[in-house]
Amino acid sequence: MRKYVNLLMAVGVICLSALIGQPRGASAATYYDTCKEGTQADGSQIIKISAKEMKSGQESMALQDAFYTAQEKARANKKYIIVVEPGEYKLDFSLHMYRYTTLHAEGSTFNRVKSFDGNMLKVGDVGEAGDKKKGYYYDGITVTGGIWNGNDTKKPIYRAAHCKNLTIQNATFKSCVNTHLMEVAALDGFTVRNCTFQDGKRSGGSKSSYANEAIQIDITEKKHFNAVASEVITSRNITIENNTFKNVLRGVGAHTAWVGLPITGVRITGNTFENIPSVAIECLHFQDCLVENNTLKKCGRGISVFSIHENANGMYNGKKSAPKTLNAKTILRNNKIQVQNTGETVSSGIAVQGAKLKKDTKGDGEKIAKGNYMVSNVQIYNNTITTKAMGIILRDAKKITIKNNTVTANGKGENYGILATDESEGINIQGNTVTAAKVGGITARNAKNVKILKNTVTVKTAGTKYGIMSADGSANIKIGSNTVNAKGTGILIRRTRKASVYSNKITGANAKNQYGILISKDSKKVTAKKNVIKKYKKKILKRK
Repeated sequence: MRKYVNLLMAVGVICLSALIGQPRGASAATYYDTCKEGTQADGSQIIKISAKEMKSGQESMALQDAFYTAQEKARANKKYIIVVEPGEYKLDFSLHMYRYTTLHAEGSTFNRVKSFDGNMLKVGDVGEAGDKKKGYYYDGITVTGGIWNGNDTKKPIYRAAHCKNLTIQNATFKSCVNTHLMEVAALDGFTVRNCTFQDGKRSGGSKSSYANEAIQIDITEKKHFNAVASEVITSRNITIENNTFKNVLRGVGAHTAWVGLPITGVRITGNTFENIPSVAIECLHFQDCLVENNTLKKCGRGISVFSIHENANGMYNGKKSAPKTLNAKTILRNNKIQVQNTGETVSSGIAVQGAKLKKDTKGDGEKIAKGNYMVSNVQIYNNTITTKAMGIILRDAKKITIKNNTVTANGKGENYGILATDESEGINIQGNTVTAAKVGGITARNAKNVKILKNTVTVKTAGTKYGIMSADGSANIKIGSNTVNAKGTGILIRRTRKASVYSNKITGANAKNQYGILISKDSKKVTAKKNVIKKYKKKILKRK
């Protein structure tokens, strides 16, 4: 027993000594505390900058001096790592980073001085002639940590172009007005992870000021991205993962593009978007894109996949010989989306949209040749969408699969759970659960070669509303093995050429002048077989 007591006393002394030696409220050691300045085993060089150095003379100039040293000496086999002691610093000029350089700024806050009107942190040079580097020149740049407070800046806090292997992680970018928090272009290998983007504000009455993504993937066209070499070059291999976007005008994406030269290899995964009046994720002219496991709350629009803008705004001519149809090769899956009407645009959970230009069209970019710029090859599955307006909408789209999604359209206005329209074709709508408060559950309007199979549709409003509809010039429509619960008409076929309605289970509410299946006289070659219809006074009506 005595040995046991002595052991306990010894442990207590050790623990007490540790507590006495540790200041109350002290945090764990930072990278600044643990790293050693000078040459490292792998050949890299560490430069440490103390808080005293950061605040001597022109505040933060010591950091820029370290970047200049790295500019002169850094190589692919001799990277420079600049480490700032945690603290709060003023910034009244742009910090410029160059090749093969890492900035460690964990625990530091950089506050833009109000009198300074410029980017807080950028890649490359600046001047009257701008930065003349082309291609993917600036290689191997990383920013880790730091709170970058724009203090209501009207210029992007971070700006980078003509880069390769650019990484931003564990940092916070906040407080801008009518601009982007981060603006990039012409990148090959761009990763943003574990960052926070917040407080992107809008002033003035123009709705165009909503078009400011927190992270904008831009193009190096002189009107849109000045002070760098203007070049027809795309961005590729982009990863945006595990970030938080909160109280910003838009989340991530693009509203400018080189037509025929899509942004490729985009991964947008595991992010949270909250309180965003415009769109959370805007995939304009993207190819080989994966958007998955994101959570969207209180957004004006959720996820948009566009070939080009219908008014050609923001569009510039890239590869002239490219086909007009964008083969998006895009997957949208396992996202939780909640959207609401914000007044910015028609609200939708997911939109896939092409554009048919009837004549050469010039918006605020270049003149784009007339033609049908369809978007094709998009898979939409396992998403959960709650919307005050549109759930999933397709316009001028083809070869689209919409499978195993849950859509609740519960607004007071014009709601569609799933809508394929504007000459969409080759659409497979299968295994979805759709609940709609008004208008319709699943709709094909002016669409062809559409399969609507094995869905569960509930429409809660009586009157002229419907569970599933084919209308307005649609053709070759298959509606089979669905379960429909509707206070209005179960399945409506109107102005349709060639449709088969088979093996559906349709339950109504015994409402007056409603039908399990209603086929209008302006429809041709429509068959209805093996359907089970309950609680309708008139099960099938084919008008002549």
